[in-house]
Amino acid sequence: MFVKMLRRSGLLRPREETHCSREADVSYSEPIGSCDLFIIKGCGGRYGGEIGRIVAETFAPTDCCYVMDVLVDPQHRKRGIATKLLTRALQHSGRATLVPVSIERDAIAFWSRLAIKGELQVRLGLMHNEVQALRYAMRPIKL
Repeated sequence: MFVKMLRRSGLLRPREETHCSREADVSYSEPIGSCDLFIIKGCGGRYGGEIGRIVAETFAPTDCCYVMDVLVDPQHRKRGIATKLLTRALQHSGRATLVPVSIERDAIAFWSRLAIKGELQVRLGLMHNEVQALRYAMRPIKL
């Protein structure tokens, strides 16, 4: 509703292009948060809003960057935005391998393709010690 009001008022003006068609039209934020848990956003599109986001975390005993979520607006998919977000997450974390913690049904093909292509080092599935560490980290705290 607020966006419709801004469009009618003329305060929110579209870019000259009707849609964002190249990777150069997307800007990526600096990581938000600590080095352990961080978020990186991708902004672009017609109004320059957020079109993609990654939430990732590192865990000290391993050389992995654990990816909690990779989200890309459906209108902007299949343009390399998610891959660029993952690359930036690896660079920020200083780790060698990406590990998705949970994979949504519609993202299975994306993660499989990344693992097969070898552009990024991706490991599908958690090791037994990682599962134990996650269970330990998520246990309730007694006060």
